[in-house]
Amino acid sequence: MKTKKMPAPTPEPASPLVPSKPVAPHVRQAVDRALEHMATVPPGILIKKGENGLIIDTDPSGAPNEMVHLMDAIGTHDLPFFTGYLTQVVNATTQGKAPDASSVNAALGFIRGLKPRDELEAAMAAQMVATHNAVMTFARRLNHTETIQQQDSAINGYNKLARTLAAQMEALKRYRSTGEQKVTVQHVTVSDGGQAIVGGTVTAGGGASKKGDTTP
Repeated sequence: MKTKKMPAPTPEPASPLVPSKPVAPHVRQAVDRALEHMATVPPGILIKKGENGLIIDTDPSGAPNEMVHLMDAIGTHDLPFFTGYLTQVVNATTQGKAPDASSVNAALGFIRGLKPRDELEAAMAAQMVATHNAVMTFARRLNHTETIQQQDSAINGYNKLARTLAAQMEALKRYRSTGEQKVTVQHVTVSDGGQAIVGGTVTAGGGASKKGDTTP
């Protein structure tokens, strides 16, 4: 009686974040940091077709607590704002007719990296994502120009958008510094008359600064 030879099982491919052979310590540390970070990242989103249009849901289960986790990561606990915000991000990252979940999740990763603290910061972060995408679009066009006119047009658009992105970053920085009071004292000198001369920078309200203040 002949026995049927069973095919050997095909091994599953190893995860790129879990090396299958010994690695250098610095590589192992990088992998550990990546895994630790991934454990804290909220789930991405899925875009599905529904009876009345597209449905934006969390991946994989769409549990309410996972949605709240994503809301918290972009700086809001307001559900109506979050619903409209996601729609805007989907529209801003869609290049073709159908929304691309991977592009949306990449944009959300960009936004999470900026760590928005409120709805305004979340809005500013989304605008920065849109500007960054446009910058990269013009960078691609610049690499594929065939005429001087095309090159000039791509350079002009690229420069304007790059400056806009830098201005947006500065605006976010100023907004975050509003209301903070920072005092930096470099040295204090007391004269013979008992007057203290303070040398340094005093910053209040996120922008005003006075140098060489004299305190009686």
